[in-house]
Amino acid sequence: MSVAGWIYSITFIICGIPQAVKCYQQGHGHGLSHLHLWSLFVGEVAGIAYGLELMELPLLLNCGVNFFILLVILRYRYFPRKA
Repeated sequence: MSVAGWIYSITFIICGIPQAVKCYQQGHGHGLSHLHLWSLFVGEVAGIAYGLELMELPLLLNCGVNFFILLVILRYRYFPRKA
């Protein structure tokens, strides 16, 4: 199961990178759903807490990196770069 956990973690991390890069390049996150972003935020915080409880490295890596990616997206969604 450890291999499956690492595959899940790595592929799930990869999913958020294109959106963060796009927000960074465009300087904004207009059009992104508030509900989607904040439910991801709550989910990642809960995932980090759960991963810490279990000391499960793949889960902690996944949630930690995804939380950072989400913070980049939230930054450009709510504080777009000035033109």
